[in-house]
Amino acid sequence: TVRGVALALREETYVEAAISLGASNSRIMAQHILPNLFQYVIVSASLFVGAAVLLESVVSFLGYGVQPPNPSWGRELNDAREELARYPHLAVFPGLFIFATVWSFNMFGDALRDRLDPRLRGSN
Repeated sequence: TVRGVALALREETYVEAAISLGASNSRIMAQHILPNLFQYVIVSASLFVGAAVLLESVVSFLGYGVQPPNPSWGRELNDAREELARYPHLAVFPGLFIFATVWSFNMFGDALRDRLDPRLRGSN
């Protein structure tokens, strides 16, 4: 969670050094905590989007999500269940699009984490 990362950053030596030099709490937050926390928030947000797409698809598949006439991949999958034996492509393509979208957002979040995490910058 963001709070856990912020608490871990508070224990870093550079924050303790700023405290010992008499820096105010707002200065420590602005110069030391928030810049390092920003990376975590960006990566978490990109991973959250993939989870939100999957959640919306599941809720719409169950019939509680987006209502007609608005399009939803989950509702398209639900509609395709009845015709799955004769027309399997009706379920294959929405399922592939859900998979590709969630996978893309997760790979994007992973790439952002690799790019922004200072502990991983020197590796590979």
